Amino acid sequence: MIVNLSQVLTALCVPILTGTWAAIWRMYRRYQSTQDGMKCLLRAEIIRDHSHYMEKGYIPIYAMENVLESYNAYHSLGGNGTITKMVEELKQLHPQCDSLEALFMEVIAHA
Repeated sequence: MIVNLSQVLTALCVPILTGTWAAIWRMYRRYQSTQDGMKCLLRAEIIRDHSHYMEKGYIPIYAMENVLESYNAYHSLGGNGTITKMVEELKQLHPQCDSLEALFMEVIAHA
């Protein structure tokens, strides 16, 4: 009984290639889910910061830097224009430099 070499190779390679492809597909889906989750978290953070600082009427410099870094990461993950509009609105706010200025702004806002 002589077995054809191509039949043996096919019998060995098909399951190996199928298993490899399935593992790669699972890794890709996990990676894509992680990317989508990160984009969602960045979006929520920017929206929260937008609501908070628009209500205050000013934004601390460190917070603006954080918003811009979050936005850059969000945008590189394929984020949309709604968040771009919010970031542009935050850029228009008065930057707050120190805690004394923040206290002054709070007093003026409540007067």
